[in-house]
Amino acid sequence: MNRFPKTPMKPSTVLIVAPHPDDETLGCGGTFAKRIEAGFKVVVVVLTDGRNLFRLSPLKIERDPTPQETSEMRKNETRRSVQILGGERAEIYFFDFEDGRLAEFAGEASQKLAKLIRKAIPNEIWVTSEHEEHRDHIAACAVARSARAQSDSHARLLRYITILRPGLALAEIPDPRLEEDISRQRDLKRTAVSQFESHLKIIAKEQKEPFFKTADAWLGDKEVFFVDP
Repeated sequence: MNRFPKTPMKPSTVLIVAPHPDDETLGCGGTFAKRIEAGFKVVVVVLTDGRNLFRLSPLKIERDPTPQETSEMRKNETRRSVQILGGERAEIYFFDFEDGRLAEFAGEASQKLAKLIRKAIPNEIWVTSEHEEHRDHIAACAVARSARAQSDSHARLLRYITILRPGLALAEIPDPRLEEDISRQRDLKRTAVSQFESHLKIIAKEQKEPFFKTADAWLGDKEVFFVDP
């Protein structure tokens, strides 16, 4: 009896929206790796170019490294991290809006992201929450919500945490949330986080210490997501 060959099912897809080259790893790298282990495909979208890490810091550095050099450094760090977390089942896109000015380009960014959502057809979209400290992180949340609506996507929207705005504790936020146990993925995440030398080492000539003395704040046993209805 002849049988038609079975058509392989398309793997479920997660679309991670990162405001900067690093947020996909710091905020949700463990769950990223966990989804990969479960057979998902992961698509990472980095909205800004990361050029102003040193320029917009209190250091106000314009050279050594230049904004362009900083951008390339941070993109390469993210490429390495995504490879560690996702291997061949992860892909990455850089939208290259200017670091620090995402809100000014929100309309264009939303349209571009909606186009990618229609192409990738994700089951879940992850983005930084509106409770974050950085203005680009807040803008990214609005961009993702708008893009999901424009694309008529039914993907579940989850908002991950990097750094909450000052004075706001997690327990004070009433939004529904879920916690992912990443204890098994923590060592892999640690390796991925270590790629971000621009944060963890002294890079600029005018630096006296790195931006973060330790990455321990992002290397716990769980990652928390707020859940949109």
